[in-house]
Amino acid sequence: MNALTDQSQILLSFITDLSRQNLLPEEALNNLKHLKSDFPDCAFDLVWELDGASGQHCYCLLVTSGSGTLSLSATQNGVLPWSLRGGVRLDSNILVKVNENPLTVVQAITYVDLVLNKGNLFTDLVDYGLLAAQAKHFDVPVSKEQLDTATSSYFASRGITGGVEIAAWLGQRGLTIERFRTFIEDGMRSRAVERHLASSIEAASIDFTPNALGSIPVSRISLPAQLTELATEILRKHPGDDLPALTRKIAEACDFKAMLKIEFVRLLNFELVSLFPDKSDFPVGKVLVSADNGTGIEIMQVLGSADIPTSSQMEIRRVQKAVQAWYENERAKAKVEWNWGKANFGMISMK
Repeated sequence: MNALTDQSQILLSFITDLSRQNLLPEEALNNLKHLKSDFPDCAFDLVWELDGASGQHCYCLLVTSGSGTLSLSATQNGVLPWSLRGGVRLDSNILVKVNENPLTVVQAITYVDLVLNKGNLFTDLVDYGLLAAQAKHFDVPVSKEQLDTATSSYFASRGITGGVEIAAWLGQRGLTIERFRTFIEDGMRSRAVERHLASSIEAASIDFTPNALGSIPVSRISLPAQLTELATEILRKHPGDDLPALTRKIAEACDFKAMLKIEFVRLLNFELVSLFPDKSDFPVGKVLVSADNGTGIEIMQVLGSADIPTSSQMEIRRVQKAVQAWYENERAKAKVEWNWGKANFGMISMK
């Protein structure tokens, strides 16, 4: 067992034990002290929420190393409060995020792995998260010559030549050439980090390709695109439905059924919201409505593109109030009964 796998097991055991034992925050603090001794170079934030409906404490552990943060959330009954949602579901109880974002490299094959009951997926995902945290700290220099070449290649590949055409193209998109070059540079850095991460994954012998996928490259698997197509078709058939009703129909139509009923809206994120241009009052990128196994509707925080720091309990409370106000307004319009319950929040930090 390599060092990363050892770390994975320690982290997974920590978060699942908190959930299974339903420990109080003051009891969880003792566990966190022991965990800190295993990760002396990492900082920890343990966000907790007392769910008013179940009376259960739910925990989200944020492990920060360098500029990367790995987030693990768990709960005993598999139902996480919306404020702790937003990661990739490993099983019914565990969610994973890196730097506030779901682990996009395995969005599609995560669900295939779950169907196939691939035993080491938990460890692989956490290992990936730790490697991704390290990769975020990877310094990628980009020279002016490289940036000039990449910018010219971008326009040339699209048949845009000459300063007048380039200026018109940028103007249509509200961009300056300086701002556009920043986007190009960010993309170059991101791809370099991805290559660095890929080599680290290979060196760590982490396997993200289930046997059932054969030789199909991961990059060719587009689960969000499939769901976007499905959402578009349902929207065409039901143009008069409101957003909660449309979302329920999309969830119920998913081939992945219960596995995707909660997670599919996180995967679609802005792609789904963009299908509803007339819903201008909808808080894009902050929350989406998701069908909850056909029994009701719940609010889910979408962290993939939303600037909401999970480690800030004050921000969680502020967002909850804003979401609840929108939620109550939707309830009044749709005459749907919601089960909010009362919740207490807190955070334990150990640097």
